[in-house]
Amino acid sequence: MEIDGTVLHHLVRGVVHEGGENPTQGSTQGYTVTAIKKGSRKREIIATIDAPKDSSWQGKPSFQHQVSATSEYYVMLEAPCYYPNEKTPVGEVAWDSWKWNGLAGTHVRLVDRQTGKSQTWPLSHNLFSIHHINAFRDPDSNSIVLDTIQLFPSMVPCSMAFKQTSMSSMLKNWRLTGLGFSMAKPMRIRIPLDSPGSTIEPVQIGQLSGLEFPTIRYDDMNGKPYQYVYAMQVLHAASGYYDALVKLDVNSGNHTTWTREGHYPNEPIFVPDPKGKLEDDGVVITNVLDTLKNQSYLLVLNASTMTEIATAGPTPHVIPHGYHGRYYNRHAN
Repeated sequence: MEIDGTVLHHLVRGVVHEGGENPTQGSTQGYTVTAIKKGSRKREIIATIDAPKDSSWQGKPSFQHQVSATSEYYVMLEAPCYYPNEKTPVGEVAWDSWKWNGLAGTHVRLVDRQTGKSQTWPLSHNLFSIHHINAFRDPDSNSIVLDTIQLFPSMVPCSMAFKQTSMSSMLKNWRLTGLGFSMAKPMRIRIPLDSPGSTIEPVQIGQLSGLEFPTIRYDDMNGKPYQYVYAMQVLHAASGYYDALVKLDVNSGNHTTWTREGHYPNEPIFVPDPKGKLEDDGVVITNVLDTLKNQSYLLVLNASTMTEIATAGPTPHVIPHGYHGRYYNRHAN
């Protein structure tokens, strides 16, 4: 997560007490938040949070992946999904070992980037998220707004949902997987800075569902008030996977969709028009799998209208879908 020229990282780790040889025995789990300032290669610790009892079950750290930040705060969403106690071999994931305790509830944590101190707010219902959209400060309400993707219904344990994302499960149970993906929805969480500890009611953004892998105009809008998010979407649950791209106006809830039968797009990447003036002046690019011809190609969409500008390909071979691309200006330092 980069904002204001600073790269922020979080790390879930175990701190071994004296005499402790096994990292899972006689140890305290927690978070470490670090930063690398622009032009530096040194990692600086912003905060160390051991056994976060104020927001978890038995002081266990919650699952964290792609989180958000503003110029003032590092924003963490702490669902009651907890890391395994057991060591996991490199290259393997023991989904059965993940812990879930829905009674512990979901919290949002703000970590002050200057002092390292943090505060938490409970949510009115559980909300598990892998990918955040954006976060920014709203001066009118003196709140931090966090937009994120609720991946699955509140009562579903993360260990159960994680197992559905394995390749073997997706091949055997693609109908169930597509149905699960179609339930994801964009949510807005407004965190009142004047009322620490108060319960927050998340609100769905628009009426869309099936969204994941959200992206925005990062270089200009990350950590700031923004209007548009681009994402993959399961438009038809029976397709079994993300079969559309969507542009969502987070202020109005209006949306525009690109889809083509038998074509499965990857994560959309926004490329700004250097002469543009509006937030959506630019293009959206991604690779698409054409299952009718068994080939991949590059798709270029008008970011304002989501209409096709051009395609390039097919590529020399089929490109498997991956996670998280990024556009870099060739002239950028």
